Amino acid sequence: DPSAGDGALLAAARDLGVAPECLQGIEVDADLARRARARGLDVRCGDGLCGNPVGVCESSFDAVIGNPPYGRCSRAMSPAQLDSLVKGDGYSIASGGRAEGARRRLASLRAAAIEHLFLERGLHLVRPGGLVVYVLPQGLFSNARTQVVRNWILERAEVLAVLALPAFVFRRPGLNATAAVLVLLR
Repeated sequence: DPSAGDGALLAAARDLGVAPECLQGIEVDADLARRARARGLDVRCGDGLCGNPVGVCESSFDAVIGNPPYGRCSRAMSPAQLDSLVKGDGYSIASGGRAEGARRRLASLRAAAIEHLFLERGLHLVRPGGLVVYVLPQGLFSNARTQVVRNWILERAEVLAVLALPAFVFRRPGLNATAAVLVLLR
């Protein structure tokens, strides 16, 4: 899980019988990563979008799961994180696959939804034939402006399922999101 938080999804997988040594997570928030480790989970403090921590190689996982943060990258990421993404290979989902110069890439990344970048990251991490299972905002599946993202996904993976979650799942003071689970086969 490249956005593991306190490890809730990893703990659920462990509770369903997945061997703990088969579960790994990355979390940018050191406090949350520490809480996950206190629960006996292998969650490292690091940036799930930038670079590959030790032991994390692209196309090497059987499955990638996650409930990434939602919202614009400009609100969710520091300027240093954005710069790191622009200097790296970047994320083609943010530009709809178009080649761009550094200035346009930064603008595309700032405007992109961070959950879309995590979705692309998941597809990079999973091996061919592997699964990506993410909890994502319902808008990805229905908004006209996200059609380019849906097209990008369909060019790279097979959609196995989209499962709407009940409205109350992400409803509490300060949080009101409708979400669905997306299951992809790379």
